[in-house]
Formats: sequence, structure tokens, C-alpha cells
Amino acid sequence: MRKKYLFKLVILAFALAGVPALWQASGARPQQLPRAAQRRVDFARDIEPILKARCLSCHGPKQQMGGLRLDRRDDALRGGNSGPVIEPGKSAASRLIRLVTGLEQDLVMPPAGKRLSAQEVGLLRAWIDQGANWPVGELESGIAGADGKAEAGVPKHWSFQPIKRPEVPATRNRNWLRNPIDNFVLARLEAEGIEPSPEAGRETLVRRLHLDLTGLPPTPKQLAEFLADNRPDAYERLVDRLLDSPHYGEKWARHWLDLARYADSDGYEKDWVRPHAWRYRHWVIEALNRDLPFDQFTIEQIAGDLLPNSTVDQQVATGFHRNALTNREGGVNIEQFRYEKIVDQINAVGSVWLGLTVGCAQCHDHKYDPLSQKEYYQLFAFFNSTEEVNIDAPLAGEMGPYLQALPEYRKKRNELLVQHRVPELQPPWEKKLLEAAANPGKWTDWDHAYDALQKLVDGADKILRTSPDARTEKQQDALTDYFIADYHRVISKEMWERMKYKELRQKLSDLAASFPALSEAQTIAEETTPLYGRRTEPDRPLRPEAGIAAAAR
Repeated sequence: MRKKYLFKLVILAFALAGVPALWQASGARPQQLPRAAQRRVDFARDIEPILKARCLSCHGPKQQMGGLRLDRRDDALRGGNSGPVIEPGKSAASRLIRLVTGLEQDLVMPPAGKRLSAQEVGLLRAWIDQGANWPVGELESGIAGADGKAEAGVPKHWSFQPIKRPEVPATRNRNWLRNPIDNFVLARLEAEGIEPSPEAGRETLVRRLHLDLTGLPPTPKQLAEFLADNRPDAYERLVDRLLDSPHYGEKWARHWLDLARYADSDGYEKDWVRPHAWRYRHWVIEALNRDLPFDQFTIEQIAGDLLPNSTVDQQVATGFHRNALTNREGGVNIEQFRYEKIVDQINAVGSVWLGLTVGCAQCHDHKYDPLSQKEYYQLFAFFNSTEEVNIDAPLAGEMGPYLQALPEYRKKRNELLVQHRVPELQPPWEKKLLEAAANPGKWTDWDHAYDALQKLVDGADKILRTSPDARTEKQQDALTDYFIADYHRVISKEMWERMKYKELRQKLSDLAASFPALSEAQTIAEETTPLYGRRTEPDRPLRPEAGIAAAAR
């Protein structure tokens, strides 16, 4: 046994002694850099073939490992997650050269396959020393460069093009033309060898116009009025009347609401009704009917709450961001779906206003559009600092009757709550929920109650952790109503029946229905609790991905 053991040690010693010699022989980790080529290097002839053959499978349009992309000039010079890898004029200091020669500790490029030869490294060195010249258009892939500008032979992305008035095309038939738009229609018809259709009759024309502008056919009276109007501008007058119709906004808002992914319910398995979602829809209709300029239409929806002294309407406009799905299913991870909401908000803004599929950059630099993953999470950081808020958003004529009836409503509501011991029982219930949140697994019934509260009441955790004296009336009512509906989770069935909370819920519902209502709206606002200060459990950050946003700043 001893002889066999000594024999194994001798073999192992020889093997270890041979490792450095073998490494040196392979050229894997040279002691000095290969010399730079002593001639003028041409990118297309000398450098492009090396990059295509040895680099782009990992650092090209399909994937960018380490955030490094080497098929586009600006991206290559910008570098990857660890910083620049090419320093023009300084090949010895360029990390690219150190990586391909194996001088970086425990890292060599390419990581598999045949190593770059001394001649190839010499060409790369000479190219960098000579300024890393990269002619525009060489090796470029995708639609645009990192700066969004067109590369040689590559068209710009359509959403980056400035709006400009096109040249009006000439036509052979000039008698058919009445305005410059007709030139475009007729020029295409002539190119296809098609004659224009005969002019529509007045009955057909008025029906088409009504359907196009309001989505509704004309009434017999409207049809008769138009046919009897013999003024030369009768058609123009009808256009103006229909544009002034409230139905104009209702018809054309449908197209925008599709883009805004508007819905009256949450989606997912629960698919709860969103009782206040309509208020954003109403804002869109009114914005179109009052001909709100598109720049204001854009600003108010993206960040109306951030405008100086923002009005209620400008805050209502941010309901655009509240149209994301909401998952209230049991067992779901609340933080996960809050994150997915933000992703949906970013992607909606990108597709609607930028004309870009920004969602690709959630996982990697965009392969075709000038958007990096870092920029994606810089945008993410803006939405990551918002919270969902429902606000009072009364329509005309609502506020007066509401304020007049409010004292009596509050009095009767409080009387009902006192009769059923709600002010007495709710505080210890809240305290026990917080204890359960701090000690998960200790009381499974309270774990269930706390989990359900977070999913079924918007902003519940924040309300629960806010002192009752500091809560808004709306927050207190939301928590109290939930307590009444869900107290049965932590008490016996017999006690629940004795307390008659089911009957209390009905009484409160009937009371609210008997008083004047005040419209509310789903909005977003700046988060009032510091990003790192909120908690779902003691000593556990609410937002584990917050570091991504901080790093992106």
C-alpha cells in the first residue's frame, strides 16, 4: 500500500511540474504582447474578418455577453458592463488586446476554440494604435447606430424621422383634383392603371361622413337637413358640426384606448371590476373633444402629476399607466407582479410614443434599435419611484351636493361602526397583522389574513403601517371596509355570525348608495415613502431590484 501511495505522489508531482511548461508551449498566457503590425491596417480587409470569425458569436447582434457588442462602431468603442475595451491610439492599454492575449487574470478571449495568432493580435494592435478607424457602414448591423443616426446603406428607423411636408406628386388628369391630397390618391391610381370611382351622391356622402367622424349613422332629420342645404359650403359646415359633436371624441377615443390597453377590470383569475377606470376613458374623450394639443396630451398622460400645481384633470391623465394587469390571486408574489406592472408601463410608453419595442432591452441591449439595457433601467427607475393612488375627481355638479351630504353620511356611518364594535376590534386586528408580518409562519391563520389583505386592498401594506391619525379618510375607510369583510379569517364561525358583519356590510353599502357620489380616478404619483424605507416584512426591502435602478442613475 505504501509503495502504491508513493508511486501516485511521484506521478502527481511530474504532472504538476509539467503544467507551466505546457501552458507556455501553448502560448495561452504569454509574458509580453505580440508586436503590432508594421503597416497601415485596413479595417475591412484586416479587422472585420477577425471580428466576424472570432468575436461576433458572443458579442454581435444576437447576443452581447458582458454587455459588449463588436459589430457596431459606437457600441464597440463604448465597451461593455466593465467599461471600454478599446482605447484608440493605445493598444497596450486596451483591454481587448489583453483579453485576446490571455494577460487578464483567469480570462481569455475567445473562451473556446483556437486562440488568436500573434499575427492577428498584431493586426488588432496596429488598428488600435492607428486610431481604431472604423469607416461608417462597415460591419454595421441592425437599423440604426447607437446614436439613432442612419449608417451608410442602412435606413433610419421610421420613428426617428422628422415629420416633413412631402412633395405633391404630379398627375396626368388635372381636372379631377380639388386639393393636394387628391394628387396623392390620383397619382397612385394612375400608377396602377385604375380610374377614380364616380363621385358619391349626397345621401352616401352624409352617411360616410357621420360614420367616419362619430361612428353613428345620420338620423332621418340630419339627412334631410343636409340634403336641403344648397349653400356651396354645406359639406364643410357639416364637417364642423360633427367635429363639435361629443360623439366625435367617443368614436376616436376608441383607437387611443386600444393603445393605452384600457380595460374595466383587473385581468388574471380574479378579474375584479375597476370601478374608477372609466374616469381615464372620460378624460381621453374630453381631450379629443376640446382639441387638446398633442404635446399636452402626451405630457399629461406620461407625467401630469409632476406638472407645477397640476390640476385634477392632469392627474387623471396619468391613468394611462394604471391600465396594466393586476394579479390578486392567492399565493402570488406581490413584488413580482409590481415589477411586471412597471415593465408593462415602460413597454407601453415605448411602443405608443417612441415607436420602439423597448421590451427587448429588459434582458439585453436592443439588437436593432438604439436602446441599451442600461437605458431601459434608467427609464425603469422613473416608474419604480411611483405609487398607485386613487383620487377624488368630481365631474361638474358633483362637489356641491356631495359636500352638503357628507357630514350626515359620516355621522350615520360612524354610528353603524360603533354599534358593531368596529372601532374597538379593528386596532387589535391591525396590531396582530403587523405581528404576523414580522413573524411569518408563526400563526398560519394570520399569515393568510395578512397575505389576502395585501392582494385585495390597493396599497394595504402602506396603510397598515401608517398611524391611524396620519391616514387619509379614504385610506381609513378602505381598511375598515376590508376588516368588516374579512375578519372571519381569524375568528370562529360562531363569533362571526354573532357579530352580524355580513349584515353590516349590506347596511354600509345601502347607506353609501343613498348619498350623492363623488367620482374617483386611478392615477399614479411620486412615491411618498423612501425607496429603501418601505417594508413588506421587518428588515426585508420591499424592492429587491431597487439596486438596478440606483445603478442606472
